[in-house]
Amino acid sequence: MKLTKFLFCIPFLIPSINAEAITISTQYFIDHGGSLDDVESTLPRVVKPLYDKSLDHGFLSVVHTEHCTATWLGDSGDGYSFFLSAAHCFDGSEEGLPINESIFDWSGKLIASGDGVAYIPKERLETETPQTDVAILKLPKTGEIVSISGDVVEAPYLYDGSSEEQIKVAFVGYGGIGLGMSDFDSLHAIDKMQRFYGESEITALTVNERRNLLVGYDASGLFYENQWARLSSPSNYHDREITDAGAALWKQDLHGWVVVGVADGRSPISEQFGEQISNVRIHSYINWIQSVFPEVKLNSEVEQKEPPQGCIVRVDTGDKYCLGVNEWSGYSLPKQFAGHEVYVHADQGTMVLLSDWDNLSYNHIAGFQGTVNTENLRNVQAWNGKLLNFDKPRSMKVASTPNVPFGCIISGDLKYCLTADKKLSKVPEWLKGKEVYIQADSKVQVQLSNMEQPKPDDFVSFTGTVDTNKLKNVSTDSGELIDLSMPSFIKVVPTSEPLGCIVSLVSGEKYCLPKGESTGRLPDWIKGKQIYVQATQGVKVELSDVSDFADGRTASFRGTVESEDLKGIQADNGLIIDFANPYAMRVKEDLDEEPFACVVSVKDGSQFCLSSNADQERIPERLLGQQVYLQSPRGVKVTLENKSGEHHVFWGTVDSERLKHPEISLWTPAPSSNSLATSTEPQDFDFPVGMKVTRSNRGMGCVVSNDDGERFCLPGGERSAYKLPFFILGKSVYVDTDEDVTIWLSDWSNLSYNRIGVFSGKVETNDLKHVLAWNGQYLDFDKPWSMRAVNNK
Repeated sequence: MKLTKFLFCIPFLIPSINAEAITISTQYFIDHGGSLDDVESTLPRVVKPLYDKSLDHGFLSVVHTEHCTATWLGDSGDGYSFFLSAAHCFDGSEEGLPINESIFDWSGKLIASGDGVAYIPKERLETETPQTDVAILKLPKTGEIVSISGDVVEAPYLYDGSSEEQIKVAFVGYGGIGLGMSDFDSLHAIDKMQRFYGESEITALTVNERRNLLVGYDASGLFYENQWARLSSPSNYHDREITDAGAALWKQDLHGWVVVGVADGRSPISEQFGEQISNVRIHSYINWIQSVFPEVKLNSEVEQKEPPQGCIVRVDTGDKYCLGVNEWSGYSLPKQFAGHEVYVHADQGTMVLLSDWDNLSYNHIAGFQGTVNTENLRNVQAWNGKLLNFDKPRSMKVASTPNVPFGCIISGDLKYCLTADKKLSKVPEWLKGKEVYIQADSKVQVQLSNMEQPKPDDFVSFTGTVDTNKLKNVSTDSGELIDLSMPSFIKVVPTSEPLGCIVSLVSGEKYCLPKGESTGRLPDWIKGKQIYVQATQGVKVELSDVSDFADGRTASFRGTVESEDLKGIQADNGLIIDFANPYAMRVKEDLDEEPFACVVSVKDGSQFCLSSNADQERIPERLLGQQVYLQSPRGVKVTLENKSGEHHVFWGTVDSERLKHPEISLWTPAPSSNSLATSTEPQDFDFPVGMKVTRSNRGMGCVVSNDDGERFCLPGGERSAYKLPFFILGKSVYVDTDEDVTIWLSDWSNLSYNRIGVFSGKVETNDLKHVLAWNGQYLDFDKPWSMRAVNNK
């Protein structure tokens, strides 16, 4: 059967208007459940998901005029809304064309109407081509665009970058469905208007100043499977009530879906398998768009993640002096800071080194992490062993340090962050009386009190991210409701409670919840932003693209799930939905006991975790080029791939130094099925590019922190470095080994001077104290400094 002309209206959707919209390839139709022998009855099952996809949050700014598709760009302060569309929809002969128009959103609601202006670029008045077919409409605003769940839709970003070639693009247009090589000019009008989603690829940028976006379409679907849809309007569009002309072309960016082009939509469908369709390139018209609507949102203006800094802040003025890692003040601090009273704020992964002398001299130096109040900069032990005051420093340097978890209270741009030292801290004056929210990393919890002289029972504990509104109505153990949104005191203590987190790819900010907690709607600083998932063992993260988890638009994720792997997921209601830009989140218990192994950034603590049932994975781009250490539990082994394509197998906890120079005796060549080269001295696995986790029965011995559950594990035959890593060093631990492994612990570095105790099985903390060591002394090993694992067999 030769398929040449089909156009159908699917009767399951919205208002009654004549229309033409997306055309899909024959092969896409067949692959998604369509039959060429029964097109009319099988087409609905193919295109219903395309309608559902068109209602993703990222596309709700797609609207329609009385004849064409448009995209809402935002509102001005004087009551007007602005829309992006195609110039040919208005037959413009002047740059500011008076119009009277109405605009409707996805639900048919009127959102703008009345007398307005269609702005046409001068290039269009000189040459009418598909690459000049763009217009901005200004119309009186009559309503908000609101999502299915009641969220007010945010205006989209326009892409002003230059990386459009060879990328996937999406589009949403209004009308019916064309199939294969349908010729719309010969088709009758249909009874209902609908909106549909489609995808293709930008194949090239052409014409003067690269103004033309060429988008491919393969009508058969046999040659270019990713070019399975196109926008298709009839040439006699004025005889129809609406077309997809003026629809935006979208690409996925860190900020979600951003507009890269505008479709002319009138090119006839070619019978060639490699059709190229011309479209307006938005990048070429950014300056003109800004001249018409200065408030338009550009993707380049979104705040990017800044490298970590360490700062001192003047108490009297609030002025900051900040340095990046390995930067220093020079001989002396600037005069507006030298000798003035300050407090410290150091980002994670940094330590602020202060001296009360110029030039960081004579070891008059102390290091500070997190936020350190002025009073806590006094009477501090310096590197020279003396107790000194650093509240009025003379010189400063910022050093890199292994990432340690913070517990923070935050108000706007103000942050007060502490490490888990269990010390009581008074909320500083610069934050007192301001409403805050909590951001607690994994392994720590924040305890707050609003009492002026708090007793231990006056503190309430919180884990993860706690919004201000939740802090305003906190239930105490006695059932009393109290307001902790403006606390007086804070403590940060360790915890082993697992967290599920989403992490912004733009800013690096995290939103974390413990098991059983739910957000409802995510806060604005992360809602709708592109994220990845990070869930610790024992919990899974459930995401929704609507704020009330409505209609089963949810899916659950465990471990580390990168942003790309959150797209095109079958939701609980059976729809294919993108969860990379979620609007709601909750954390549930994960009964899957398949263990995770993680590579962890030394710089900022970010992780990439896989279970043994996952396919081999490439290390995500966000971790490439960062030095890592490996944290893997008993029962698994981890194969890492370095930049040279070599492979090495590791067990247990492996610090970055041992990853850089693994012992030759542990070398395992790459599998024979892999053609990547190997060497006799593999190295540099502390900057891996690939990772695979598999089951292993090799015996392991571990020490486990009583405070936060952090584990340090070694297989039989291996030892720690000179001392245990920072995340376990000096913590109160218990021992847990497999039956074929014994561990040696020392209270000194490097297993020195026979200060060693031997343990196997499950050994509680109290049984690690007052133990007869090899040197004949009774020593405490409950806070060890070095360790070795030995095979019993």
